[in-house]
Amino acid sequence: MQTKKPTQNLFERVASVRKVITLPVNWGEVTEVGYSVVITERTKKISSQTMIPTAKTQQAVSTLTGMSTVAFVSASGGVGRTTLAENIGYELGRTGAKTLLMSMDLPTPTPLHMHLRTTPDAAEYFSNPKEGFNRCIQRYADLLEVILAPENSMSYAKYGAYDDDNGSVFGLVHQTWNKNYGAILLDLPAGEGSWMMQPLLAANKVVIVARPTLADLRGVLHIMELITSVINRDVQIPKTNIFLVVSQFTERSTFSPDQIIKELSQQAGWNPMLAGTIMYDPTIPLIQDNQELPIVKNDDYAKSIRAIISRVFQISINDQKQKGGILSGMFRR
Repeated sequence: MQTKKPTQNLFERVASVRKVITLPVNWGEVTEVGYSVVITERTKKISSQTMIPTAKTQQAVSTLTGMSTVAFVSASGGVGRTTLAENIGYELGRTGAKTLLMSMDLPTPTPLHMHLRTTPDAAEYFSNPKEGFNRCIQRYADLLEVILAPENSMSYAKYGAYDDDNGSVFGLVHQTWNKNYGAILLDLPAGEGSWMMQPLLAANKVVIVARPTLADLRGVLHIMELITSVINRDVQIPKTNIFLVVSQFTERSTFSPDQIIKELSQQAGWNPMLAGTIMYDPTIPLIQDNQELPIVKNDDYAKSIRAIISRVFQISINDQKQKGGILSGMFRR
């Protein structure tokens, strides 16, 4: 709402007024506020019935084809969620599985970790939903396909507000189900905005990543509630498909992985399956700063990643390499 300063306080008391902008008008501020309002309203309706049938269809197709659409989530940043998704994606790609990593954070560190360009990104899809999907894709080491969220804040907000069947963030993920991928990895931002909630509707598995701290324990409980209760039950992910990875664990940590599982069970009446534990290692960020993947340079980290893959995807990396790839080559390039 545009007004003069003397009446600003009166308008700000009105509940339906989102922002009072005083003269002279800063049109950049007006645009930013407009996007913010749209995002808020769209996020409130994120589980609306317009998306539910499509989400249910995608989950059914994923089950029939054996495709895993895995959402990597965390209650806060800095827990190692993106690092985990990147390295799992690379290792799956090495087995011969056609794998896609969709990095949806803002800003995403993936281009730095994997020595990729910041463009093309998902904006290619939003500018042309019918033909833009393939234009979004970058390739890492000819093993892993990657789609990045837009790095520009205004584009990120604008595209996150789209909610039509094809042009939404959900629509972007939905495009993947007929692309013959063996695995789709969704690296989702913390919080509950559209870039997190819409892809979550399309997932058939969830990996929660958390540190062994009291704050993260509370965050895991919140995510468990979000997945099993808040999201519409028609596309609810089975509890057997919800996993926990304890990251940055040390012998001096407040909780052991077993204690975390026990506490979650006591508080919620159930607990995610413990997919693995990743020990704290100060060399990991140094490897990433050199634009390399820890799984290639750190044997202990590699073992942890392969153990997690075996639980989440129910495959043995070593065995599958000898057999020529995951899913008997069904999703090979």
